Amino acid sequence: MGKIFALVLMLSIFFSGSCLASIERNKDDFHGTTSIYSSYEKDSGFLGIQHSYVLFLKTPNTYLLIIADTTRGQLGNPSFEKNGEIKIDGTIYNLEFHDNVIQGDADYGQIAGRYIVPEDLIPVIRTASKITVRGCWACENRAGNELIIDIPDKILNEWKKVIDTQL
Repeated sequence: MGKIFALVLMLSIFFSGSCLASIERNKDDFHGTTSIYSSYEKDSGFLGIQHSYVLFLKTPNTYLLIIADTTRGQLGNPSFEKNGEIKIDGTIYNLEFHDNVIQGDADYGQIAGRYIVPEDLIPVIRTASKITVRGCWACENRAGNELIIDIPDKILNEWKKVIDTQL
């Protein structure tokens, strides 16, 4: 199942353009499962980051929020290091850290933190008017990189469609 998430992340990151949003469906013929996700790419430029990506993923068993950065420079083993946060209409909720996905190398590549979205937050997201996500990552040469992304209304509406779409 982890390979499915990595594939979804990799495809959405490498085939999306700047400031793009889309809803995609992915079928895993091996497992006989389908997932659906909304992806959002945002130009950043903060602390050597070129692009930021956010994916909201629905699988048969869980919802995941994937926050990714394009990294540059001598970062040395970057990784998301703790639970993420999601602010929904002013209320902050913790997101359990699931794992990291790293593509490329420490000099230039993609680093993504995957977070589990609890089922009890799904109805809250469905009725939300404003969402901000936060992930923190660190590396050997620099600590405390924080990524905060305000989710635009268009993307939030896509998340709601993802929630309402049958797999």
